[in-house]
Amino acid sequence: ARPADSLLAVLDPRAEEPFQAVLERFAHETSPSGPRTIVLALGPEGGLLPYERDKLVQAGLEPFGFGTRILRTETALPALVGALG
Repeated sequence: ARPADSLLAVLDPRAEEPFQAVLERFAHETSPSGPRTIVLALGPEGGLLPYERDKLVQAGLEPFGFGTRILRTETALPALVGALG
């Protein structure tokens, strides 16, 4: 189980829920200021293996999508951090 004031999420190109929706949902669940701790997991280009993704979801990470294009890892990380801004 994740701590109440944290967001644990995994980037999954197949996920239906977009990153912004996950952030908004967790902001409403935690506090008016949003989650205090954010942990994002992302894998190589093309995403994680289904087994890897399933294990992360079982560990409590929420899958999220970040658009229709597959981003390189070195592009995805700064884009995600920028989206938090």
